[in-house]
Amino acid sequence: MNDDTGPLELEVHELLAQAGVEARVGRDDDGFVVDLCRHGGTVVWPQFAGGRDELHALLAAEQRYLVEEVGEGAVSGSTYSEKADERLRRWRAGPD
Repeated sequence: MNDDTGPLELEVHELLAQAGVEARVGRDDDGFVVDLCRHGGTVVWPQFAGGRDELHALLAAEQRYLVEEVGEGAVSGSTYSEKADERLRRWRAGPD
């Protein structure tokens, strides 16, 4: 966890924990990938999202989860990668 973005990463982990899943970030040939797992480690959604770095992959997973499972709360963007970039940009900009 990066000191700068640690609180943002915790927000994502807390959102997923409320749904009973946790994110496992690992490397693949294209960068990083997130598997969603039940507590205890059983993978329920392999390769749920990917990204150029660990944070980007985690934010892409958050945005996909919000779109597909919650149905609201995602930021603007045409792809989950774009949504991850926008989520990070808004977080860094701070509250309106």
